[in-house]
Amino acid sequence: MLDYEKRDQIIFGKNRLNEYANHGGVLNFGDDEYPALDINTVKKLIEEGFLDDSSRDYDPTLRDFVEFCEHYPQVKMNGFAVSPERTDCAVVLTGLECDENITMELLLDFANNFHYADDFSVSMNWLYCWWD
Repeated sequence: MLDYEKRDQIIFGKNRLNEYANHGGVLNFGDDEYPALDINTVKKLIEEGFLDDSSRDYDPTLRDFVEFCEHYPQVKMNGFAVSPERTDCAVVLTGLECDENITMELLLDFANNFHYADDFSVSMNWLYCWWD
């Protein structure tokens, strides 16, 4: 059984279990309220069993996101956590974003790897990709 309080503490810095019902059973990270996750936080979620390859069964995979963010740690991962009442996975990553230390190398790697996203935007100030 997953410890959802611990999961929420890792992602949001606090227990949010009482908030899921008001948000359709999911809580987002990578929005105005809670920032996207850095590579160390995502690795912690993997170690604790809250995130695995089953959470992304299509391209790009969890491994693709992790490897990219290991190479470019300024890139963050966005997504959502699901309510303990749901039977699906605990955490889903839906995309990547970056607004700091964007080099031409990073921009080109980002564009080459993730241009097929459902929502995609690149500039020297902002990188963003998201899958539905």
